[in-house]
Amino acid sequence: MGKTREHRSERVEFLLIKCLFFIAKSIPLLISSWLGRGLGALAFRLLKSRRNLTIENIREARERGHLPQNTNDLQLARKTWENLCLLGIEFAYYHSSPEAIRRAVSLEGAENLKRALEKKKGVVLLTSHIGNWELMGMAFAVNGFNPNSIIQVQANGKMNEYINECRQKIGIKLIRKRGFLRPIIEALNRNEIVAFFTDQNAHGSGIPLQVFGREARIPRGAAEFALRLDKPVIFAYMIRETPLEHRLIISEEIQLTRTGDYKKDLQQNTAHFMELIQAAVSRRPEQWLWMHKLWNTRIKV
Repeated sequence: MGKTREHRSERVEFLLIKCLFFIAKSIPLLISSWLGRGLGALAFRLLKSRRNLTIENIREARERGHLPQNTNDLQLARKTWENLCLLGIEFAYYHSSPEAIRRAVSLEGAENLKRALEKKKGVVLLTSHIGNWELMGMAFAVNGFNPNSIIQVQANGKMNEYINECRQKIGIKLIRKRGFLRPIIEALNRNEIVAFFTDQNAHGSGIPLQVFGREARIPRGAAEFALRLDKPVIFAYMIRETPLEHRLIISEEIQLTRTGDYKKDLQQNTAHFMELIQAAVSRRPEQWLWMHKLWNTRIKV
């Protein structure tokens, strides 16, 4: 009975999301963007524990000097939820339209990525949950950069399958997080880019670092693959400038620290990666995933 109810709930959730996607595709993006922000504001009001977690994370970062002291914690927290729901609306709108993606996303620093790929080693793409990271992958795909994304299986199986189909149709190659080692190496050996999101909680396997003034366990994958396989690293992230305009910022190749002490190099390079991400977040804090449980927190989620 319990599993039947769970499957029914998943089907209802999937149908609701599909309806939302259909609406987003059927009306002008400016209007559907307004709808996305409204849904984000509603979710912010209804999901109390996550709302409180978002506010606490922002407050802690501000009190430690990583955000302006005049930051309105509540207002910024609401904007991050609006950004999250807007991401879903934009995914629905853009996933089947390469030309619309090319019009909407300007690439800043594409020559840096091209130079790194000329080495024929593939590229470790350091990135973060800023702006619309789903659209970032699509933009790389439609501009011929052969992106590979390491994915987790979502709780809703139908939704998971649908979203992954959308990603693959636009040209994003998917690497399952379980058993990912060989597919990552193969993708890099094909001279493709592999995206490593380095701003999530890696729990016990992560590198302990200070992130916005508090210790967090940061994924080691980007530094580990770059150091062990001698691969170039590029930092890239997306910024939403207006509801119709996005900027994909691509850094020059990051020079890795290599002292000969692997553990020390892993720590120092991962710390440098997080410094780059923190700087990008500080410029556009309303577009980062502050509701993620990256740190130990007093609030139960």
